[in-house]
Amino acid sequence: MKLSAALLLLPLLLSTPAISQTNEAAPGSPYKGVKRIYVDTGGDSKSRDKIVKKIARAKTGVEILESPDGAELVLAFKRAEQGSVRDVKITPPPAVGQPMRTRTIYQATKSGEATVYVPLEGGERRVLATWSGGPAEKFASFFVTKYRQANGLK
Repeated sequence: MKLSAALLLLPLLLSTPAISQTNEAAPGSPYKGVKRIYVDTGGDSKSRDKIVKKIARAKTGVEILESPDGAELVLAFKRAEQGSVRDVKITPPPAVGQPMRTRTIYQATKSGEATVYVPLEGGERRVLATWSGGPAEKFASFFVTKYRQANGLK
């Protein structure tokens, strides 16, 4: 009799922790509840302006600070211009037996690298994400997407 009562109560006891866990913040959501950020572009005001505008247009409610003091998150972006060289064939084609003339063109591509981190005491940091790819606007979109997901925004 005691064994059957224990078996009946066992599912109830086991289900309580599962319910309380679903009400907590999902693990891996370091952006959840963040309200103050600082955008650090190392003096590249053009990139900073682009990132700030993109985040402001997203209307997430995040306050963008003018200094890292009081920031809950820092978005550190560094722009890098990379180039590639490609050969372009000259038209019209040369006469039969003559080599094809080519001209070398240097094509610059804009890209950047970024780190999202929590500033800690003593100048330490807890890195939440690293990003590499396109220009500043793409990094800002990356941040907005992660922020919206973590905070249940559409």
